[in-house]
Amino acid sequence: MLTSSRRYMQAAALVTLAIVATACTSSSKHTGTSTSALAASSAAPSSSTPIAGTSSGAASASTAPASPAPSSTASPAVSSAAASTAPVAPARVVIELARSHRTGSGDIGAIDIDQLSVVGLPADAAIASALQAPVTAALADYTNSVASQQPCTGPACGSGDFQATFTTSRADSVVVSGSWTISTFYPGAAHPTTQITAVTVDSMTGTSIAPSQLFAGSSLKTLAAATATATTAKLDAIGCNDEFSDGVAPTADNYVGTAIGRAGLLIGLSQGQVAAEACGTIDLAVPWTAVQSQ
Repeated sequence: MLTSSRRYMQAAALVTLAIVATACTSSSKHTGTSTSALAASSAAPSSSTPIAGTSSGAASASTAPASPAPSSTASPAVSSAAASTAPVAPARVVIELARSHRTGSGDIGAIDIDQLSVVGLPADAAIASALQAPVTAALADYTNSVASQQPCTGPACGSGDFQATFTTSRADSVVVSGSWTISTFYPGAAHPTTQITAVTVDSMTGTSIAPSQLFAGSSLKTLAAATATATTAKLDAIGCNDEFSDGVAPTADNYVGTAIGRAGLLIGLSQGQVAAEACGTIDLAVPWTAVQSQ
């Protein structure tokens, strides 16, 4: 009797273990499937420079791990409709730079210029040409000015120099914007002069947008007030005095160095515009909040 009871208890225990083992195996399968799907979603490559027409926001969404799906199967039409309502961020654009160097004839001297190419938009070539236009015009003015001067006879003859460097502030499917820092050293001059010129191009048409076109109504006055405050703080920080207050007055000529950034406007003030030339150029960032009322 004891032996039979013991056998019965052993058999019951084996049945219980089999049920538990079956439940654990079934649970592991579901967990494994969910983990694999999450890993596959997370492992999808994310491109930092989406192809034209592809939203960077959409690319990020495709790589983000999704929440575990409910037991009931969702309708594909509902999922598609929900996805179509998601906000679409502008596709990022790549600006490629290639440095060129050559020596001009006579006193023109060395010429170093960033050559731009644009990748990611239908009007790539037109946009690159529009971005390059300010420095092309500046180089023509420099070479013509040097050629029109009397033959140089001093010790600084032949020491001419022209350098142009481009900095991209924003490049997407809305606008491409940035600033040229152009330094010219005329033969016989005591020191070079550096100017900042901004350029903004409509990404869809390749049309240039002049800095003056960025301002409407009294918005330039609002920008000038914000710039004046930031300029004083910047000059104090580098030990220079604000000598030319008219350099930040609300006139379009003072803001030819205004480029569009992602968080606001980037203001470039040329050498000698607001302070002594020894203080160099002044770069300022004016956030959207400072001018949003306009």
